[in-house]
Amino acid sequence: MTPPTHLDGARVLAWAWSDLPFGHITDEHGAAPVAIHGLAVCRYADEARVYRFSCDAHWKTLQDAV
Repeated sequence: MTPPTHLDGARVLAWAWSDLPFGHITDEHGAAPVAIHGLAVCRYADEARVYRFSCDAHWKTLQDAV
Protein backbone atom coordinates (compact mmCIF):
# COMPACT_ATOMS: atom_id res chain seq x y z
CA MET A 1 0.00 0.00 0.00
CA THR A 2 1.45 3.34 -1.04
CA PRO A 3 1.73 5.95 1.74
CA PRO A 4 0.50 9.53 1.53
CA THR A 5 3.07 12.13 0.45
CA HIS A 6 3.31 13.41 4.04
CA LEU A 7 3.04 11.76 7.46
CA ASP A 8 2.52 13.93 10.54
CA GLY A 9 3.49 16.95 8.44
CA ALA A 10 6.80 15.45 7.27
CA ARG A 11 7.50 14.63 3.61
CA VAL A 12 7.93 10.92 2.88
CA LEU A 13 11.36 10.31 1.28
CA ALA A 14 11.38 6.50 1.22
CA TRP A 15 9.09 3.79 2.50
CA ALA A 16 8.52 0.06 2.87
CA TRP A 17 5.28 -1.90 3.22
CA SER A 18 4.59 -5.47 4.28
CA ASP A 19 1.28 -7.33 4.31
CA LEU A 20 2.80 -9.35 7.16
CA PRO A 21 3.79 -7.08 10.06
CA PHE A 22 7.41 -6.01 10.46
CA GLY A 23 6.73 -6.28 14.18
CA HIS A 24 4.44 -5.03 16.94
CA ILE A 25 4.70 -2.11 19.35
CA THR A 26 2.88 -1.13 22.52
CA ASP A 27 2.37 2.35 23.88
CA GLU A 28 3.61 3.64 27.21
CA HIS A 29 0.21 2.88 28.77
CA GLY A 30 0.47 -0.85 28.11
CA ALA A 31 -2.27 -1.05 25.47
CA ALA A 32 -2.53 -4.14 23.30
CA PRO A 33 0.31 -4.43 20.75
CA VAL A 34 -0.32 -2.85 17.34
CA ALA A 35 1.07 -4.37 14.13
CA ILE A 36 3.57 -2.29 12.13
CA HIS A 37 2.97 -2.67 8.40
CA GLY A 38 4.60 0.51 7.09
CA LEU A 39 8.01 2.07 7.65
CA ALA A 40 8.82 5.51 6.27
CA VAL A 41 11.85 7.80 6.23
CA CYS A 42 10.56 11.37 6.44
CA ARG A 43 11.83 14.93 6.76
CA TYR A 44 10.12 18.03 8.10
CA ALA A 45 10.59 21.08 5.85
CA ASP A 46 12.46 23.10 8.49
CA GLU A 47 14.84 20.32 9.63
CA ALA A 48 17.95 18.71 8.15
CA ARG A 49 17.59 15.42 10.02
CA VAL A 50 15.34 12.57 8.93
CA TYR A 51 12.99 10.43 10.97
CA ARG A 52 11.93 6.80 10.73
CA PHE A 53 8.19 6.45 11.24
CA SER A 54 6.61 3.12 12.18
CA CYS A 55 3.03 3.01 10.93
CA ASP A 56 -0.04 0.82 11.25
CA ALA A 57 -1.97 -0.70 8.33
CA HIS A 58 -3.54 2.71 7.57
CA TRP A 59 -0.25 4.69 7.62
CA LYS A 60 -1.05 6.17 11.04
CA THR A 61 2.28 7.00 12.68
CA LEU A 62 2.66 5.08 15.94
CA GLN A 63 6.35 5.64 16.67
CA ASP A 64 9.21 7.75 15.35
CA ALA A 65 12.95 7.88 15.79
CA VAL A 66 15.71 10.18 14.56
